[in-house]
Amino acid sequence: MERGQQEVRRANCAGMRNIKSLTPIAIWLGLSFCGGAAFAADGSLFSEGYCRDTAPMTDQASLAVVAQLFPNYVSNEAGRKAEKVPLREVSLEKSLEIMADASTRRFGLADFLTDKEFRGDCVYYFSAATLSKVYERFDIDIATPLHGVDENDRPFNMTAMVLGRSRVGVLFDRDRVTYYNERSDRTLSFLKTVYLDLTLSDDGNIKYLASIRNLEVHTGFPYGWEPIEALRQMNGKVQTFVLGKWRSSAPVVPIAQRPTLNSDVLVARCPDGPGCSLPAAAFTPVPLRVDFTSLESLRRMTEMTAPFKGF
Repeated sequence: MERGQQEVRRANCAGMRNIKSLTPIAIWLGLSFCGGAAFAADGSLFSEGYCRDTAPMTDQASLAVVAQLFPNYVSNEAGRKAEKVPLREVSLEKSLEIMADASTRRFGLADFLTDKEFRGDCVYYFSAATLSKVYERFDIDIATPLHGVDENDRPFNMTAMVLGRSRVGVLFDRDRVTYYNERSDRTLSFLKTVYLDLTLSDDGNIKYLASIRNLEVHTGFPYGWEPIEALRQMNGKVQTFVLGKWRSSAPVVPIAQRPTLNSDVLVARCPDGPGCSLPAAAFTPVPLRVDFTSLESLRRMTEMTAPFKGF
């Protein structure tokens, strides 16, 4: 009987290829129960039983990194993981898979972080190598970027992310990073470790990144640097809690796959034929970066005199 049900399921999933002929409810059911890039039945980015079926972390170097963020997850004896704390490392392949799924669903950062799997008992570790590849493939609207350049043109990198039990901890390769965030048009600063808690409203429609620690924003005159205490996402908007109140909302920026072209150089190719006036070289690199030092100085002068209105 079970074998027959499996055959029927395989046949039904194969039929999903002709998705245009299906009704919306049929599409949802197919995506919920078929394999591959299917949605989990509960809407999670992870398949049911992923934590149970994934081998626990045993690499001592990785456990040492986790201990820097959450010492209580790792015992003091020989760096072994603490009892009753299921630690799992999310592989590069799995990380790219769930990020692609999140991009397809047009998830914002809060949608991703508050996934049911990250609010369960399992604790997940993303390594520096994995985060680097995720940054290369995906554009994520996050106040603590996976990679960036600070106000002094020095690069910085997120070297670890630990997610689970409704908590998030991220680790950087610098004691402090201060950089200009283009989307918010604000200067942000954070320490080597940044923490936050994950909560949802009773109906699940409001998603909170609460109790944020070690993240600040320059609010301009007269307050200067102030901590970002929380963020919330509701009705397609994101608000920031600064200076004792929720600030003006901004649209959610979905996680997006980056274009395949190099981000620093645009390649202009010359088509074959007599109409081409370029030399015979295969391509001509056109640099896209321009020095905005004077404009940046003007922006900073304006920021110091303008009252803070939020992101």
